[in-house]
Amino acid sequence: MGCRGGRNNAGADRGGRQEAYADGPGGTMDAPTARRWIDLVGNAREAVGTFTNAAAPSHGNLIDLARHALYLARIDLFFRAKYVDEKVGTADPSDMDDCIRLLEAGPWDELISGGPVLLNPTFGEPSRRVGGADADMICGNRVIDFKVMKQVAPREILRQLVGHLILAREARCAAPSFPEITELVTYYARRRHVDVIQASRFTDHPRFEEACGWFWARADRLFGGTTGSRVDRLEL
Repeated sequence: MGCRGGRNNAGADRGGRQEAYADGPGGTMDAPTARRWIDLVGNAREAVGTFTNAAAPSHGNLIDLARHALYLARIDLFFRAKYVDEKVGTADPSDMDDCIRLLEAGPWDELISGGPVLLNPTFGEPSRRVGGADADMICGNRVIDFKVMKQVAPREILRQLVGHLILAREARCAAPSFPEITELVTYYARRRHVDVIQASRFTDHPRFEEACGWFWARADRLFGGTTGSRVDRLEL
């Protein structure tokens, strides 16, 4: 598999690596703001717990879930780009309705295969080597990417999928318990279309290992073997 050395830390939580306070292009991350965000994350966890534990989630549960998803999307900007969004804690009703419609329309039986479901997982040390990469979902042997854009960029999506495959293989080298990815899935939510590509289409190619070597060489040039502290990331 062409495994490379690295710490056995696949799937580690990213929370402890995020800066607590910082100045960002959108504002200042001060102590009161940090405490408010922490409360929002705690409330989101409670909403998810209520939803997943309900035998038949109500429409009100869906509304709460959509609201918190939009709150967290604004907080995510800080993790990814150190951008402090002053509108954290607000959600446009039309955006909430959009989230609910997309969630209700999802072909979940087609998407969810056997095995554990990992939401927004990292690839451990390999993720940090490329500046902090994550996936939308891993389910069993599938890595799943959700796309809600109206304009599709096939080349960009394909590069992202191959990048996830390379990261997943490296993560499994470090931790054999990490899922062995055999399918790369893209779900185009606004079209309700599921696209499945067998990983073997890439791994069986005679130059795949060469491509992996190029990938890691470029990552090391960009990030110098750091733990991904730079804001800009390797373009997969």
